[in-house]
Amino acid sequence: MDQLTALRDMIDRLLAGETTFDEFARTFGIYYYEHLPVAVMRSPAATFVSDVLEKLEFTTTNPTAEERAEGWIDERDFVDWLRRERQTRI
Repeated sequence: MDQLTALRDMIDRLLAGETTFDEFARTFGIYYYEHLPVAVMRSPAATFVSDVLEKLEFTTTNPTAEERAEGWIDERDFVDWLRRERQTRI
């Protein structure tokens, strides 16, 4: 299994309810940075998982109105966004 497939599998497990948001948040970024080669990170094939990581970095519990105005979302919003993106991009 290649690294992109492993990351997509993590996404699918979260969306299927097979893992928690907290577990996903702990492991997704670590796997991305430690296992995905830089050349792959910059490839068109990695755009989706890179976007997931970026969105994850702007996800927090109970963002304030000011934080939301700056683009922060909560965990439920993240999963909703991820579900929509997963359906249209992969």
